[in-house]
Amino acid sequence: MRLLTQPSFPAVACLTIIAAGSLLLPTTPVAAAGDADDHLMRQLHQLEQALAAESPIAAGPEQVARLQSQLRWLHHLAEEKGAAAVLERLELLDKRSKAMADGMVKVIIPGQQGTVAGTVTSASSGQPLAGVLVLLWTSDFFSSITDTDASGQYIFQDLAPGEYWVSTENTAGFVDELWEDVVCTGGVLAGCDLRDGTPIEVVDLATTTVDFALDVGGSIAGTVTEVGGEPLSSTKMQLFNAAGVSLMGGFTDLEGNFRLDGLGTGTYFLGTVNFIDYLDELYDDLPCPAGPPTGCDPTTGTSIEVTAGRATSDIDFELAQLGGISGRVTDGLSGDPIPFVDINVWNTQGEFVGSGFTDDTGQYLIGGLRTASYFLTTGNFRGFADELYDDLPCPEANCDPTTGTPVAVELNTTTTGIDFVLTGGCVESNNVLCLNGDRFRVETTWRNFAGADGVGNAIELTDDTGYFWFFEEENVEMVIKVLDACGFPGFNNYWVFAGGLTSVEVLLTVTDTQTGESQQYTNPLGAPFQPIQDTGAFDTCP
Repeated sequence: MRLLTQPSFPAVACLTIIAAGSLLLPTTPVAAAGDADDHLMRQLHQLEQALAAESPIAAGPEQVARLQSQLRWLHHLAEEKGAAAVLERLELLDKRSKAMADGMVKVIIPGQQGTVAGTVTSASSGQPLAGVLVLLWTSDFFSSITDTDASGQYIFQDLAPGEYWVSTENTAGFVDELWEDVVCTGGVLAGCDLRDGTPIEVVDLATTTVDFALDVGGSIAGTVTEVGGEPLSSTKMQLFNAAGVSLMGGFTDLEGNFRLDGLGTGTYFLGTVNFIDYLDELYDDLPCPAGPPTGCDPTTGTSIEVTAGRATSDIDFELAQLGGISGRVTDGLSGDPIPFVDINVWNTQGEFVGSGFTDDTGQYLIGGLRTASYFLTTGNFRGFADELYDDLPCPEANCDPTTGTPVAVELNTTTTGIDFVLTGGCVESNNVLCLNGDRFRVETTWRNFAGADGVGNAIELTDDTGYFWFFEEENVEMVIKVLDACGFPGFNNYWVFAGGLTSVEVLLTVTDTQTGESQQYTNPLGAPFQPIQDTGAFDTCP
């Protein structure tokens, strides 16, 4: 390569062009104000020559960006010195640089022009390996990354002089290395330490060659099934080295099969981490709840010996399905199901394990439980008195759960029939109003002149007021309010007020769910509904 050097000028930085079209950025600012225009024009001319080069070297977006940085630098100097002619020509150059395709010009920064390049091949065949990730490291760890081309070649450019380390990562089943010849299964920071490698010295304006010849790795393969033989797909397989350091992971396919490749000769441990209700294990058949390393020390499992270039097969797992608890929660007054009740699970040490909630039918199912005894409590927002199983009061979960009746759970089974019957609350429905903090349950029945009968359809308006319709939703038949008068002077009770726009027979029932006390009000068939103003309805203030 021929190097053309710009003649020096007093107190002015030189812009040097390498014949292939590379540019050398100035390292000092222009200082001679009197000759500023002339010096800027010379530097501008060199940029123009570089852009017009007939055979420019290939350069990527990074080099183009640096060229544009040089243009901006000259633009700044020209503005600072008021060089109008330079500014005019820079504007044209700027437009040309923006339209320039990647690879036209390479910018060189003095003191940051070292290169590391090399080839990655198969040690056994000598064939180049394409698509291998090559990582460049400094003493501050990760620096840059690239991958090998079809010829197995890679390159890092524009590097500041100093010490570097180089490593590989691949998915083709070869044993990764840290240069020079250090096995690095799982990559730097997991499979090896930078200090184990050989540093390379990068020199300005020079290329350091670092080649890799990778050995074919060993492998671990097997199948993961549930008890009974059904394959388990999407189960994560986590591999650890002899020191218990996590190296890599993979997942089982639809048939429950897995294979971990690219392993160097050595001792390994393997465990499962599943995202469904199965008990994770370490190989071979060692329970590990939540999977390694969270649920157990991976090195307590059975070690797996691997030899590079050979397959280690039949490393199989049979996972037990975790146990569960199911039941139903109902209203002790009406027998109706209570939805959205929290069911909390506690272990024998009184520690919270997990929870579930009831559906619209009052049913619940809590899975993911290991073989053990558990205690259950409820939590609800409908005013029901919460309980500890079986039938013990536990207001707002303020009780010792271990004083309840234990519920035994085993793997691969669900313990059923763990039911709760709660009192003191109200569940809204199409035919039930729950008023005054869900304490009072209100419902109606009707009978018309033709002998037909039915239940009223409930619509809540406010916390203490609602209405019913009988025949058409737009036709309001009766409005009711349950008012808390416990704090009114001279009263210590709850009031019931109701008014009707009907002459059919009506039976109105209001129940205090905390005490079970009820009041009924009737309107005879054919009589206009008479207002209800019962200020002594419930003497049940707290």
